[in-house]
Amino acid sequence: MSGWWEVNLFTASVWLAICVAVLAVILWLVCVAPRRESREDAEALLRRRYVDGEIDDNEFERCLEELQRKQ
Repeated sequence: MSGWWEVNLFTASVWLAICVAVLAVILWLVCVAPRRESREDAEALLRRRYVDGEIDDNEFERCLEELQRKQ
C-alpha cells in the first residue's frame, strides 16, 4: 500500500526538476546567449547607427577601427 509520503516525494521531485530546468534556461539566457553575438553583428549595428545619423564620420571610423583591432 502506498502512502502519502510517496506521493509527496514524487510531487516534490517533479517541482524540483521544473525549478532546475527554469534556472538552467535563465542562466543560459543571461550568460551564454549574449556571447553568441559576433563581430559582424557589432559592425552591422555600427553601420546602422551611422546611416541613421546617430554618429558622425569620425566616430564611425574610430569605432570600426576598434572593432577590427579587437578581432
